[in-house]
Amino acid sequence: MFLSESHLPQLLSQDAYCSDEFQAREIEYLFQPAWHLIGTPGELPADGDFIARDILATPVIAWNRGGQIRAFLNICPHRFAKLCNNSCGHAGDRLVCQYHGWEFSEDGNTKRIPDARSFRPLRSGELGLRPLRCETIGGYVFVNLNETAESLRDWLGPIADVLETRTGEHASFCFARDWEIAANWKVTVENSLESYHVSMVHRDTFGQSPDADVCFHEFGDHWHWFETITPYEPTSLKARVRCRVKAFLGQGELGRYRQWLRHPNLEIVEAGPITVVTSVLPISPGRCSRRLRMFCNIGPRNSITRRIAGALTDRFYRRLIDRVQNEDGSVLPAVQQGLASPLQPLGGGLISIREERLFHFQRAILNAVQPQIVPLPDAPSDVPAESPPPAAAA
Repeated sequence: MFLSESHLPQLLSQDAYCSDEFQAREIEYLFQPAWHLIGTPGELPADGDFIARDILATPVIAWNRGGQIRAFLNICPHRFAKLCNNSCGHAGDRLVCQYHGWEFSEDGNTKRIPDARSFRPLRSGELGLRPLRCETIGGYVFVNLNETAESLRDWLGPIADVLETRTGEHASFCFARDWEIAANWKVTVENSLESYHVSMVHRDTFGQSPDADVCFHEFGDHWHWFETITPYEPTSLKARVRCRVKAFLGQGELGRYRQWLRHPNLEIVEAGPITVVTSVLPISPGRCSRRLRMFCNIGPRNSITRRIAGALTDRFYRRLIDRVQNEDGSVLPAVQQGLASPLQPLGGGLISIREERLFHFQRAILNAVQPQIVPLPDAPSDVPAESPPPAAAA
Protein backbone atom coordinates (compact mmCIF):
# COMPACT_ATOMS: atom_id res chain seq x y z
CA MET A 1 0.00 0.00 0.00
CA PHE A 2 1.25 3.47 -0.79
CA LEU A 3 1.29 6.25 1.80
CA SER A 4 0.28 9.19 -0.36
CA GLU A 5 -3.30 9.86 -1.39
CA SER A 6 -2.43 12.03 -4.38
CA HIS A 7 0.44 12.73 -6.73
CA LEU A 8 3.48 14.61 -5.44
CA PRO A 9 5.61 17.44 -6.84
CA GLN A 10 9.00 17.04 -8.47
CA LEU A 11 11.30 18.67 -5.91
CA LEU A 12 14.58 18.72 -7.83
CA SER A 13 15.02 21.24 -10.58
CA GLN A 14 16.69 20.57 -13.92
CA ASP A 15 19.79 22.28 -12.52
CA ALA A 16 20.13 19.61 -9.80
CA TYR A 17 20.86 17.03 -12.50
CA CYS A 18 23.09 19.15 -14.72
CA SER A 19 24.99 21.63 -12.55
CA ASP A 20 28.62 21.31 -11.50
CA GLU A 21 27.91 23.54 -8.50
CA PHE A 22 25.02 21.37 -7.27
CA GLN A 23 27.11 18.22 -7.65
CA ALA A 24 29.98 19.79 -5.71
CA ARG A 25 27.59 20.40 -2.81
CA GLU A 26 26.32 16.82 -3.05
CA ILE A 27 29.86 15.47 -2.83
CA GLU A 28 30.64 17.67 0.16
CA TYR A 29 27.48 17.05 2.18
CA LEU A 30 26.32 13.61 1.02
CA PHE A 31 29.22 11.58 -0.33
CA GLN A 32 32.25 12.64 1.67
CA PRO A 33 30.73 11.50 5.01
CA ALA A 34 29.39 8.25 3.47
CA TRP A 35 30.78 4.73 3.31
CA HIS A 36 31.37 3.37 -0.18
CA LEU A 37 31.31 -0.20 -1.45
CA ILE A 38 34.71 -1.17 -2.86
CA GLY A 39 34.32 -4.94 -3.28
CA THR A 40 34.11 -8.24 -1.43
CA PRO A 41 36.67 -10.29 0.51
CA GLY A 42 36.32 -12.91 -2.22
CA GLU A 43 37.96 -10.52 -4.67
CA LEU A 44 41.20 -10.50 -2.67
CA PRO A 45 41.20 -13.92 -0.99
CA ALA A 46 44.93 -14.63 -0.62
CA ASP A 47 47.46 -12.91 1.60
CA GLY A 48 48.97 -10.12 -0.49
CA ASP A 49 46.04 -9.74 -2.93
CA PHE A 50 44.72 -6.26 -3.66
CA ILE A 51 41.91 -4.49 -5.48
CA ALA A 52 42.09 -0.89 -6.71
CA ARG A 53 39.10 1.37 -7.35
CA ASP A 54 38.30 5.04 -7.84
CA ILE A 55 35.92 6.64 -5.33
CA LEU A 56 34.84 10.21 -6.10
CA ALA A 57 37.89 10.63 -8.38
CA THR A 58 40.09 9.38 -5.52
CA PRO A 59 42.24 6.31 -6.32
CA VAL A 60 41.95 3.74 -3.52
CA ILE A 61 43.73 0.43 -2.98
CA ALA A 62 42.53 -2.29 -0.58
CA TRP A 63 45.16 -4.86 0.41
CA ASN A 64 44.80 -8.20 2.19
CA ARG A 65 47.63 -8.68 4.68
CA GLY A 66 47.35 -11.62 7.04
CA GLY A 67 43.57 -11.83 6.61
CA GLN A 68 43.06 -8.15 7.45
CA ILE A 69 41.96 -5.83 4.67
CA ARG A 70 43.61 -2.41 4.85
CA ALA A 71 42.94 0.54 2.55
CA PHE A 72 45.28 3.30 1.40
CA LEU A 73 45.24 6.18 -0.99
CA ASN A 74 46.58 4.65 -4.19
CA ILE A 75 49.09 7.48 -4.71
CA CYS A 76 52.80 7.36 -4.01
CA PRO A 77 53.88 10.26 -1.72
CA HIS A 78 57.11 10.67 -3.69
CA ARG A 79 55.98 11.99 -7.11
CA PHE A 80 52.18 11.45 -6.90
CA ALA A 81 51.96 8.51 -9.31
CA LYS A 82 49.35 5.84 -8.70
CA LEU A 83 51.05 2.88 -7.11
CA CYS A 84 49.52 0.62 -9.75
CA ASN A 85 47.05 0.84 -12.61
CA ASN A 86 45.66 -2.69 -12.33
CA SER A 87 42.20 -3.13 -10.82
CA CYS A 88 43.37 -6.25 -8.95
CA GLY A 89 46.47 -8.37 -8.45
CA HIS A 90 48.94 -9.83 -5.98
CA ALA A 91 51.41 -7.51 -4.27
CA GLY A 92 52.92 -9.98 -1.81
CA ASP A 93 54.22 -8.44 1.41
CA ARG A 94 54.91 -4.98 -0.05
CA LEU A 95 53.15 -2.43 -2.21
CA VAL A 96 55.58 -1.17 -4.85
CA CYS A 97 55.15 2.06 -6.78
CA GLN A 98 55.22 1.48 -10.53
CA TYR A 99 57.09 4.75 -11.19
CA HIS A 100 60.27 4.80 -9.05
CA GLY A 101 59.98 1.54 -7.12
CA TRP A 102 59.29 2.88 -3.63
CA GLU A 103 58.12 0.03 -1.39
CA PHE A 104 55.60 0.20 1.44
CA SER A 105 54.78 -2.17 4.29
CA GLU A 106 51.38 -3.29 5.56
CA ASP A 107 51.12 -0.25 7.85
CA GLY A 108 51.83 2.10 4.93
CA ASN A 109 55.33 3.09 6.04
CA THR A 110 58.19 3.17 3.56
CA LYS A 111 60.03 -0.13 3.55
CA ARG A 112 62.59 0.56 0.86
CA ILE A 113 63.52 3.69 -1.10
CA PRO A 114 65.83 3.22 -4.10
CA ASP A 115 68.91 5.45 -3.71
CA ALA A 116 67.65 6.49 -0.28
CA ARG A 117 70.82 8.54 0.38
CA SER A 118 69.75 11.14 -2.18
CA PHE A 119 66.67 11.95 -0.08
CA ARG A 120 68.55 12.83 3.13
CA PRO A 121 67.43 14.06 5.56
CA LEU A 122 64.16 12.08 5.70
CA ARG A 123 62.33 11.38 8.96
CA SER A 124 60.78 7.96 9.57
CA GLY A 125 57.16 7.82 8.36
CA GLU A 126 57.38 11.23 6.71
CA LEU A 127 56.43 9.94 3.27
CA GLY A 128 54.28 6.90 4.06
CA LEU A 129 51.03 5.97 2.34
CA ARG A 130 47.91 7.74 3.48
CA PRO A 131 45.65 5.22 5.29
CA LEU A 132 41.91 5.21 4.70
CA ARG A 133 39.18 3.82 6.90
CA CYS A 134 38.19 0.33 5.74
CA GLU A 135 35.59 -1.96 7.32
CA THR A 136 33.93 -5.23 6.33
CA ILE A 137 30.39 -6.27 7.12
CA GLY A 138 28.81 -9.48 5.89
CA GLY A 139 30.38 -10.20 2.53
CA TYR A 140 31.13 -6.60 1.61
CA VAL A 141 34.12 -4.27 2.00
CA PHE A 142 33.54 -0.53 2.45
CA VAL A 143 35.88 2.46 2.48
CA ASN A 144 35.35 5.96 3.90
CA LEU A 145 37.36 8.97 2.74
CA ASN A 146 36.48 10.98 5.85
CA GLU A 147 38.65 10.43 8.93
CA THR A 148 35.96 11.66 11.34
CA ALA A 149 32.88 9.90 9.93
CA GLU A 150 30.88 7.47 12.06
CA SER A 151 31.58 3.75 11.94
CA LEU A 152 30.20 1.63 9.11
CA ARG A 153 27.74 -0.15 11.38
CA ASP A 154 26.44 3.12 12.81
CA TRP A 155 26.17 4.60 9.32
CA LEU A 156 24.24 1.60 8.00
CA GLY A 157 21.97 1.45 11.04
CA PRO A 158 19.48 -1.46 10.90
CA ILE A 159 20.64 -2.33 7.37
CA ALA A 160 23.87 -3.72 8.84
CA ASP A 161 21.97 -6.74 10.17
CA VAL A 162 20.51 -7.32 6.72
CA LEU A 163 23.94 -7.61 5.13
CA GLU A 164 25.20 -9.96 7.83
CA THR A 165 22.12 -12.19 7.70
CA ARG A 166 21.97 -12.42 3.92
CA THR A 167 25.67 -13.07 3.35
CA GLY A 168 26.22 -15.60 6.09
CA GLU A 169 27.80 -19.02 6.25
CA HIS A 170 26.37 -20.58 3.10
CA ALA A 171 26.22 -17.49 0.89
CA SER A 172 28.56 -17.53 -2.09
CA PHE A 173 29.85 -14.54 -4.02
CA CYS A 174 28.78 -15.10 -7.60
CA PHE A 175 28.65 -11.87 -9.62
CA ALA A 176 30.46 -8.54 -9.91
CA ARG A 177 29.95 -5.71 -12.34
CA ASP A 178 31.38 -2.19 -12.51
CA TRP A 179 30.28 0.15 -15.27
CA GLU A 180 29.46 3.75 -16.18
CA ILE A 181 26.12 5.26 -17.18
CA ALA A 182 25.65 8.44 -19.19
CA ALA A 183 23.24 9.91 -16.64
CA ASN A 184 23.32 11.83 -13.39
CA TRP A 185 23.71 9.58 -10.35
CA LYS A 186 20.26 10.60 -9.07
CA VAL A 187 18.62 9.50 -12.32
CA THR A 188 20.09 6.05 -11.74
CA VAL A 189 19.00 5.85 -8.09
CA GLU A 190 15.52 7.20 -8.81
CA ASN A 191 15.02 4.55 -11.47
CA SER A 192 15.52 1.85 -8.84
CA LEU A 193 13.02 3.51 -6.49
CA GLU A 194 9.92 3.11 -8.62
CA SER A 195 8.17 0.21 -10.31
CA TYR A 196 6.12 2.36 -12.68
CA HIS A 197 8.58 1.73 -15.52
CA VAL A 198 8.58 -2.06 -15.13
CA SER A 199 5.77 -2.83 -17.57
CA MET A 200 7.50 -0.77 -20.26
CA VAL A 201 11.26 -1.21 -19.77
CA HIS A 202 11.18 -4.71 -18.23
CA ARG A 203 8.06 -6.12 -19.89
CA ASP A 204 9.95 -9.16 -21.22
CA THR A 205 11.77 -9.70 -17.91
CA PHE A 206 9.22 -9.02 -15.16
CA GLY A 207 6.00 -8.29 -17.06
CA GLN A 208 3.66 -5.96 -15.19
CA SER A 209 4.27 -3.66 -12.24
CA PRO A 210 3.15 -5.18 -8.92
CA ASP A 211 -0.32 -4.27 -7.68
CA ALA A 212 -0.59 -1.62 -5.01
CA ASP A 213 -2.05 -4.03 -2.44
CA VAL A 214 1.16 -6.11 -2.43
CA CYS A 215 3.53 -3.13 -2.19
CA PHE A 216 4.76 -1.96 1.20
CA HIS A 217 7.34 0.61 2.25
CA GLU A 218 8.37 2.79 5.18
CA PHE A 219 10.82 5.60 5.71
CA GLY A 220 13.52 6.25 8.32
CA ASP A 221 15.81 9.22 8.82
CA HIS A 222 18.50 8.08 6.39
CA TRP A 223 17.02 4.98 4.80
CA HIS A 224 13.84 3.41 3.58
CA TRP A 225 12.66 -0.06 2.64
CA PHE A 226 10.25 -1.45 0.07
CA GLU A 227 8.76 -4.91 -0.29
CA THR A 228 6.46 -6.66 -2.71
CA ILE A 229 5.25 -10.25 -2.96
CA THR A 230 3.81 -11.51 -6.20
CA PRO A 231 2.58 -14.96 -7.20
CA TYR A 232 4.53 -16.63 -9.96
CA GLU A 233 2.56 -18.73 -12.46
CA PRO A 234 4.82 -20.43 -15.01
CA THR A 235 3.45 -20.77 -18.52
CA SER A 236 6.30 -21.94 -20.75
CA LEU A 237 8.13 -25.27 -20.41
CA LYS A 238 11.33 -23.41 -19.49
CA ALA A 239 9.51 -21.47 -16.78
CA ARG A 240 7.96 -24.63 -15.35
CA VAL A 241 11.35 -26.33 -15.18
CA ARG A 242 12.81 -23.27 -13.44
CA CYS A 243 9.90 -23.35 -10.98
CA ARG A 244 10.66 -26.99 -10.18
CA VAL A 245 14.29 -26.13 -9.51
CA LYS A 246 13.25 -23.28 -7.23
CA ALA A 247 10.91 -25.63 -5.35
CA PHE A 248 13.79 -28.08 -4.90
CA LEU A 249 15.85 -25.26 -3.44
CA GLY A 250 13.05 -24.42 -1.01
CA GLN A 251 12.11 -21.09 -2.58
CA GLY A 252 8.44 -21.80 -3.15
CA GLU A 253 6.24 -20.11 -5.75
CA LEU A 254 6.06 -16.62 -4.30
CA GLY A 255 8.38 -13.99 -5.68
CA ARG A 256 9.55 -11.82 -2.77
CA TYR A 257 11.41 -8.63 -3.59
CA ARG A 258 12.75 -6.45 -0.80
CA GLN A 259 14.85 -3.32 -1.22
CA TRP A 260 16.64 -0.96 1.15
CA LEU A 261 18.17 2.38 0.23
CA ARG A 262 20.71 3.94 2.57
CA HIS A 263 20.90 7.56 1.48
CA PRO A 264 22.36 8.75 -0.65
CA ASN A 265 23.42 5.90 -2.91
CA LEU A 266 23.65 2.42 -1.36
CA GLU A 267 20.97 -0.04 -2.50
CA ILE A 268 20.46 -3.53 -1.06
CA VAL A 269 18.08 -5.94 -2.79
CA GLU A 270 16.81 -9.34 -1.67
CA ALA A 271 15.15 -11.49 -4.32
CA GLY A 272 14.73 -15.15 -3.50
CA PRO A 273 18.16 -16.56 -2.66
CA ILE A 274 20.17 -13.59 -3.93
CA THR A 275 21.42 -10.42 -2.26
CA VAL A 276 22.55 -7.61 -4.51
CA VAL A 277 24.37 -4.53 -3.21
CA THR A 278 24.78 -1.58 -5.56
CA SER A 279 26.62 1.69 -5.05
CA VAL A 280 26.28 4.66 -7.41
CA LEU A 281 28.84 7.48 -7.49
CA PRO A 282 28.87 10.74 -9.47
CA ILE A 283 31.60 11.25 -12.07
CA SER A 284 30.22 14.42 -13.62
CA PRO A 285 26.75 15.96 -13.62
CA GLY A 286 25.88 13.86 -16.66
CA ARG A 287 27.74 10.66 -15.82
CA CYS A 288 27.96 8.20 -12.93
CA SER A 289 29.60 4.89 -12.06
CA ARG A 290 27.78 1.88 -10.67
CA ARG A 291 29.33 -0.94 -8.64
CA LEU A 292 27.30 -4.13 -8.14
CA ARG A 293 28.09 -7.23 -6.08
CA MET A 294 25.80 -10.26 -5.76
CA PHE A 295 25.72 -13.19 -3.32
CA CYS A 296 23.58 -16.31 -3.66
CA ASN A 297 22.47 -18.42 -0.69
CA ILE A 298 20.72 -21.72 -1.31
CA GLY A 299 22.05 -23.47 1.78
CA PRO A 300 25.01 -25.83 2.04
CA ARG A 301 26.27 -27.19 -1.27
CA ASN A 302 27.28 -30.46 0.32
CA SER A 303 26.28 -32.89 -2.41
CA ILE A 304 26.74 -33.13 -6.16
CA THR A 305 23.03 -32.44 -6.66
CA ARG A 306 23.13 -29.34 -4.51
CA ARG A 307 26.29 -28.11 -6.19
CA ILE A 308 24.74 -28.51 -9.65
CA ALA A 309 21.54 -26.82 -8.51
CA GLY A 310 23.59 -24.01 -6.96
CA ALA A 311 25.60 -23.49 -10.13
CA LEU A 312 22.40 -23.33 -12.20
CA THR A 313 20.86 -20.87 -9.73
CA ASP A 314 23.97 -18.67 -9.80
CA ARG A 315 23.96 -18.67 -13.59
CA PHE A 316 20.24 -17.87 -13.84
CA TYR A 317 20.41 -14.90 -11.48
CA ARG A 318 23.64 -13.58 -12.99
CA ARG A 319 21.99 -13.47 -16.39
CA LEU A 320 18.79 -11.99 -14.97
CA ILE A 321 20.54 -9.19 -13.07
CA ASP A 322 22.77 -8.42 -16.05
CA ARG A 323 19.75 -8.24 -18.34
CA VAL A 324 17.80 -5.97 -16.00
CA GLN A 325 20.77 -3.59 -15.68
CA ASN A 326 21.15 -3.46 -19.46
CA GLU A 327 17.45 -2.73 -19.89
CA ASP A 328 17.66 0.18 -17.45
CA GLY A 329 20.89 1.37 -19.05
CA SER A 330 19.20 1.62 -22.41
CA VAL A 331 16.79 4.32 -21.21
CA LEU A 332 18.64 6.27 -18.47
CA PRO A 333 20.82 8.28 -20.90
CA ALA A 334 17.61 9.41 -22.61
CA VAL A 335 16.34 10.76 -19.28
CA GLN A 336 19.57 12.71 -18.83
CA GLN A 337 19.33 14.10 -22.34
CA GLY A 338 15.83 15.34 -21.58
CA LEU A 339 16.97 16.95 -18.34
CA ALA A 340 19.84 18.69 -20.12
CA SER A 341 17.62 20.21 -22.81
CA PRO A 342 17.55 24.04 -22.74
CA LEU A 343 13.84 23.92 -23.53
CA GLN A 344 11.84 21.99 -20.94
CA PRO A 345 8.39 20.36 -21.24
CA LEU A 346 5.26 21.76 -19.68
CA GLY A 347 4.59 20.89 -16.07
CA GLY A 348 8.16 20.49 -14.84
CA GLY A 349 7.80 16.85 -13.78
CA LEU A 350 5.29 14.96 -11.67
CA ILE A 351 5.57 12.08 -9.20
CA SER A 352 2.77 9.52 -8.99
CA ILE A 353 1.68 7.69 -5.87
CA ARG A 354 3.49 4.61 -7.18
CA GLU A 355 6.66 6.72 -7.44
CA GLU A 356 6.38 8.35 -4.01
CA ARG A 357 9.76 7.01 -2.88
CA LEU A 358 11.29 9.47 -5.37
CA PHE A 359 9.72 12.35 -3.44
CA HIS A 360 11.29 11.23 -0.15
CA PHE A 361 14.65 10.67 -1.85
CA GLN A 362 14.59 14.12 -3.46
CA ARG A 363 13.59 15.74 -0.20
CA ALA A 364 16.52 14.06 1.58
CA ILE A 365 18.89 15.40 -1.09
CA LEU A 366 17.62 18.95 -0.67
CA ASN A 367 17.61 18.74 3.12
CA ALA A 368 21.30 17.86 3.02
CA VAL A 369 22.49 20.05 0.16
CA GLN A 370 20.53 23.30 0.32
CA PRO A 371 17.89 23.36 3.06
CA GLN A 372 18.12 27.11 3.37
CA ILE A 373 17.30 27.68 -0.29
CA VAL A 374 14.32 25.48 -1.13
CA PRO A 375 11.14 25.27 0.99
CA LEU A 376 10.12 21.62 1.11
CA PRO A 377 6.47 20.51 1.13
CA ASP A 378 5.46 17.71 3.44
CA ALA A 379 4.47 14.33 2.10
CA PRO A 380 0.96 13.17 3.07
CA SER A 381 0.89 10.55 5.80
CA ASP A 382 4.67 10.59 6.09
CA VAL A 383 5.41 8.68 9.28
CA PRO A 384 9.02 7.47 9.66
CA ALA A 385 9.43 3.81 10.56
CA GLU A 386 11.19 2.86 13.77
CA SER A 387 13.00 -0.01 12.08
CA PRO A 388 12.85 -1.97 8.82
CA PRO A 389 11.66 -5.58 8.74
CA PRO A 390 14.26 -8.23 9.50
CA ALA A 391 16.17 -9.73 6.63
CA ALA A 392 14.49 -12.70 5.04
CA ALA A 393 16.15 -16.02 5.63
CA ALA A 394 18.20 -16.81 2.57
